[in-house]
Amino acid sequence: MKSIEGFRLAKRFEFGEVEVINFIRDKMFELERKGKRIIRMDMGDSNFDLPQEMKKGIEKALQSGKIKYPPQGGLPELREKLREKLKRQNKIHAEPEGILLTNGGMGGLFNTFFSLLDPGDEVILLQPFWSPLKYHCLYNDAKPIYVSLDENFQLDPDRIRKAITSRTKVIYINTPNNPSGSIFGREAIEEVAKIGLENRVWILSDEPYEDILFEGEHFSIASLPGVLERSVTTFSFSKTYAATGLRVGYAVTGNKDLAETLIHVDRQVSTGVNTLTQLALCSSEIDPNEIERMRKAYETRMELLYQGLSQLEGVSCVKPRGGFFMFPDFSSFIPQKVEGRSFFIADRLLEQGVAVVPGIAFGDGKSYEGHVRLNFSNLNESEISEALEIFQKTFLSAE
Repeated sequence: MKSIEGFRLAKRFEFGEVEVINFIRDKMFELERKGKRIIRMDMGDSNFDLPQEMKKGIEKALQSGKIKYPPQGGLPELREKLREKLKRQNKIHAEPEGILLTNGGMGGLFNTFFSLLDPGDEVILLQPFWSPLKYHCLYNDAKPIYVSLDENFQLDPDRIRKAITSRTKVIYINTPNNPSGSIFGREAIEEVAKIGLENRVWILSDEPYEDILFEGEHFSIASLPGVLERSVTTFSFSKTYAATGLRVGYAVTGNKDLAETLIHVDRQVSTGVNTLTQLALCSSEIDPNEIERMRKAYETRMELLYQGLSQLEGVSCVKPRGGFFMFPDFSSFIPQKVEGRSFFIADRLLEQGVAVVPGIAFGDGKSYEGHVRLNFSNLNESEISEALEIFQKTFLSAE
């Protein structure tokens, strides 16, 4: 990133990379401005409305007249409510003082990296991973260490163990995984915990899709003995409640010093999470049937997309077990001589009316060429069927 008319930007932005997603999205917005209809499979969002109880909670909060600065760390009654949820659902026995409301899951991740990393520290990122994580490391002058999941997008503890050095500060894991939809098994997660504790390395576990499961069970690493005090787990209401625009999540740790530091960082960055949403979450009891209705719809959409891709000869795809996304490989349709195959695929699909995210956005910038990330949670079944027709038309006509 260059200086602007002689005025220098911070050196932390001089690592020479630009988010690859932006190139495709800029073109997509330009096509939309020209009137082209685009099927949006690029977004990390849902097309469901906010649950009714949450809407009522927001209206009640507005009428309360209590929309002022919130306490640092979050409203005490909400932190207590989350303590009960964590104990019941995640088997995490956290104290309210270690449960910190954040501006979305992103706020918890950014604040954690900012609180833990010094220049030269190393962060083990299991790839593929959500693209901002790399930049969270680079902004703090830390070094991302890329460790690939296996061919089924499962973690291999031995690969993590081999990547540990004297400079390793954090191991980052994400389950259910964005972009692959994989769920990490308990045995592998237990090994990660063992590696972290033995090497005195922090563990950052990112779990925003915990309630969107199609197969298997979600297991939180912080439920294991000794891990809560050496870890941060980030959660979000965005995915479970289809509430991405409310921007509220929470981070959980059993380390008192780290909890105080996270509050300090948040105080300087945002002065807390919006009071309106916190009050609504305190008063709202969301019907589990409403959450299950959304989950079932996501599963139906996932199955439709997966079966359609499976019938497209040449496409390789691991079936998602949770989350919003699928991460198929279309590289067999693209000649090896073509550079930037993920961009080539994404650009070709965009011209045909489907927006996707190039696979190389989810790793070291070299891996996952030929892959693209597809979001099925934002589309109805007819839109998914239409997208599949476009895939078939685009790739069957590929030279």
